[in-house]
Amino acid sequence: MNHEKTACQLTHTIYKIHEQNTPATLNSILSACILLEKPETIKLADLIKKSTTIYEYLMTKGAVTYMTVKPSQALVEKHIEGLGFKLMKKGKKGCKVELSPLATDLRLKLILSHYSLQLCPTVFAESCISFYARQIFESKRADVIGTPVELEQVFEGTKFLADLLKNENMKTFKMKPAKMMEQLRFFTSKGWLKMNDDKSIEAVDGDYLYMLKFLSDMVQPLFDTYLTVLVAIDQIAGKNLVLKEKTLMKELHVALKSLYELGTIPFLHSCLKETI
Repeated sequence: MNHEKTACQLTHTIYKIHEQNTPATLNSILSACILLEKPETIKLADLIKKSTTIYEYLMTKGAVTYMTVKPSQALVEKHIEGLGFKLMKKGKKGCKVELSPLATDLRLKLILSHYSLQLCPTVFAESCISFYARQIFESKRADVIGTPVELEQVFEGTKFLADLLKNENMKTFKMKPAKMMEQLRFFTSKGWLKMNDDKSIEAVDGDYLYMLKFLSDMVQPLFDTYLTVLVAIDQIAGKNLVLKEKTLMKELHVALKSLYELGTIPFLHSCLKETI
């Protein structure tokens, strides 16, 4: 009996069940968008534009979702109020969303974190690509628009990140150049990215900057959690200690919350027990 083949088949089946039971929803899209916002208010029109872009991308990918129509003002207003936010000038063109509760209400932020985490498996591969590309831009201290980045460099970095977090995704796949090109096709079709003879890419439109940040921030909490757990295991390894898994989970949960409150890690997603 081929145990490895059987294990792969079982993993694939589990992934399919998981994918069907956790579809992408408008709540998850809006939650992820809101968590990226820093100001106390945001124009509803801007939120609709951003959520529509993500919706179109999910439709292009053929993601499992309950959504049948793209975000509209009435639909977004209903979901925003359901998430616990207040609207100013509801139903009008200049409608705004009051985001100030996020600064003090950790319960609300945890709810948004939980919802937004549902998107992570759906955009896992492109999130790794975006995360690494963003690190390249920041290391060069260059303007993202018009700065070429070698595809081979992005691919090698992305492959490492995808392999590192392959168990977080539950989907058995290997990052290959063709796979990466497939993930980038949506952005080139929108005119946000330009391919230079299949050797390098460069951003040519400001809308890509938002998607670059959005996708890289989707996977950032996983890396923060991974590194924190790794440090904890490193401190425990080699010592004559016996810890219950439940106790370790609780301590890591508390530690990650403290790191978030200190500003060491940027997202509250990292302290969710599902992520740990």
